[in-house]
Amino acid sequence: MKTFFVPAILALLVACSTQTPAQQQTPTISDTDYETVRNLKIVSFAKAYEEQDTVLLDQILHDTYQLVDDGGEVYSKRDEIEYISKYGPSYDSFSFEILKLEIYENGTATVFGIGTITGTDISGAYSQTYKSSDVFVKEGERWRAITTHVSGVKETRE
Repeated sequence: MKTFFVPAILALLVACSTQTPAQQQTPTISDTDYETVRNLKIVSFAKAYEEQDTVLLDQILHDTYQLVDDGGEVYSKRDEIEYISKYGPSYDSFSFEILKLEIYENGTATVFGIGTITGTDISGAYSQTYKSSDVFVKEGERWRAITTHVSGVKETRE
């Protein structure tokens, strides 16, 4: 009985002291992560849509990505990549102002801000503003968007 008891206790001690996969994968957060996430939201997202760059968008969006638009419709990563491959931008300019960016020790980041789109269509010049919140996750050294929620779209006409 004693010969079974000692290995069983050793196995239990090893199991208790071993990190779980989730603990082993917790990324290290650095000061440069704020700039990386800011750049993804302000520069890379805009570039991917403006240039119809499906490769860049594929790199930005996590495989589980979902977009919820202002009407409550839900779109996947595949939907977004397919959309930009077919439709170029119909606006003249786009900008995004980050109002709040938080990075958490567990490797997630939240971004909240206001987007502004200006352009001209068949009805004339317009300007749209909207609010959006995004969640990013850090896997290894790479940040990727897992969700975007858009609301409060307002349009003005000149």
